[in-house]
Amino acid sequence: MTGDTLSNNEKIKFNAFYDKANELIKDKISRKEQVKQFTAMDQIELAEAIAFLKECLKIHPASWQSMWAIGLASQMLGESADALEWMNRAYKINPAIKTMFKNQS
Repeated sequence: MTGDTLSNNEKIKFNAFYDKANELIKDKISRKEQVKQFTAMDQIELAEAIAFLKECLKIHPASWQSMWAIGLASQMLGESADALEWMNRAYKINPAIKTMFKNQS
């Protein structure tokens, strides 16, 4: 989701980066009770997704969705400190995240 203050060109770029990141992440997400082992290629794709999401943040610094996704990808890579930092940033912008994801469990 892009902000209302972005130009059409910025929205297009943001959405392109966000969509690329989602494509790289989506098949790697598993239910919390499942432990998923990642191949070297999976790890590379997660790192690429993080790079795309950081490009999103250059365009729209308040994109809590991008921050949350970086946190999720970082967590999947075993980078707990980074994951927590990014998820906290997202939470500060949108405290409703806690209930949104709690309700999905």
